[in-house]
Amino acid sequence: MPVFVLKVKCELDNVASMQADENNKWILTMQSPDAGERREHVEVTKARNEELDGSRGTANFVVKWQGAKKQATANIVEIKKVTTQGLIKGDQSGEFVPIFALDCRGLEPIEWHPSTDFAVTSEGGTVYASDGVDLSEEDWSDYCEKSAAPISIMEIEHKFEFETQRRYDVSSGKAGS
Repeated sequence: MPVFVLKVKCELDNVASMQADENNKWILTMQSPDAGERREHVEVTKARNEELDGSRGTANFVVKWQGAKKQATANIVEIKKVTTQGLIKGDQSGEFVPIFALDCRGLEPIEWHPSTDFAVTSEGGTVYASDGVDLSEEDWSDYCEKSAAPISIMEIEHKFEFETQRRYDVSSGKAGS
């Protein structure tokens, strides 16, 4: 089963951690396997369970490509001892961190569009709620009153890496599973 792991790298200054919300809306660009078709800025979230045509199954994201016989699907999964469930720690600054994984059938993610994805905790202990941390410009900064120091997330990079489930212990991230 094809799994794509989102790995994120950024420079963290005075950041103890950044954590994606439990029901984060991952904004992605998906493409068909032959790269002939794309869907830009689609939302994939654990809370969404779309029914599949002619099946009892559901998926976190469903699309039918032009000319395809079957629907293409994506489900958020956790890969034990690999994905961090959306957590990046301050000491991981400058490293690619595997934060999120998708089990994909008939599609592949090619781009992640950061937005208000993460709550941030400063090294001084101040918590910045995710709705106040906008990473859509791929940089964010503020000032931590507790530590009297600037805090920032800069130079955000990402990549998707293809993995196979056979290599890992995978559990479904679908609601109700």
